[in-house]
Amino acid sequence: MNRLLIVLIFFLFCSKIIGQSNIDLTSCSINELAEKSQKIHDKYLKLLPEVDDRAVSHKELLEPCNFGVKELNNKQLHKLYLVISDFAHISYSEKSIVLLNTIFQEKVVRNENVSLLAKNLAQRFFNARHFEKAKLLNETYNLGLNFPKVVRTQNTKHNRTVLKYENEILTEKPFELAKGEQILIVVHPNCGPSRRFEKALAEDPVIKKRFANAILIRAQGGSFAFNKNHLTVFRDADWPEIPDWATPSFYYFKDGKLVNKHFGFKDGKLVENTSE
Repeated sequence: MNRLLIVLIFFLFCSKIIGQSNIDLTSCSINELAEKSQKIHDKYLKLLPEVDDRAVSHKELLEPCNFGVKELNNKQLHKLYLVISDFAHISYSEKSIVLLNTIFQEKVVRNENVSLLAKNLAQRFFNARHFEKAKLLNETYNLGLNFPKVVRTQNTKHNRTVLKYENEILTEKPFELAKGEQILIVVHPNCGPSRRFEKALAEDPVIKKRFANAILIRAQGGSFAFNKNHLTVFRDADWPEIPDWATPSFYYFKDGKLVNKHFGFKDGKLVENTSE
């Protein structure tokens, strides 16, 4: 099939499924957004806090912003893509995915070279659970990305599902909160406090005993990385008990109801800071 025709099919497909922004005004400064994002990262790296809440901060930054991409010149458009891609890397937001796709399509219309951005966008699509769009983009631009095989559940009775990674396969499975006591721990492979906690979980007998039956879960978005020791939620929105997905955070349930929670791990100790 003609390459131009393939690109056109992808363009129309993503326009229909994801949608394009109809915003005619740009309400936020791209430079200011980038600067504020960098300050969040710098503060985190300087303080090395007990909990990584950069996802929350980035969502709050992006929420009031609208961008009219057609108003931007090529340099501004490219910078906006990089800024929003960083946001999508830190946390999942459908708004960021829609905006990335809109920018990408505008760059295609302007006949810009989008080969590098195509790889980035395909990964963002995959993490946002737009598996078919990720696959189509990968094939359209011959990106050579080795996405894990995804096996979707056929059971539609469950409100929550998770992705289990094993042998390079992501399998979607129903998830139900257990009867009795249950602990869910939100972690992320790129989170320093999460890594320190998981190290303690493997080596510290007290921590290991306390969380022997805990389940490690990670949010919908973030980096393109999967861990066989983590369950990845299919949609953040299906978990109202976990509003911000800071890492690590600890949620205690009894008979399916949240009874306690706390956030953070520092100096080999849990930070007991919030109770229901």
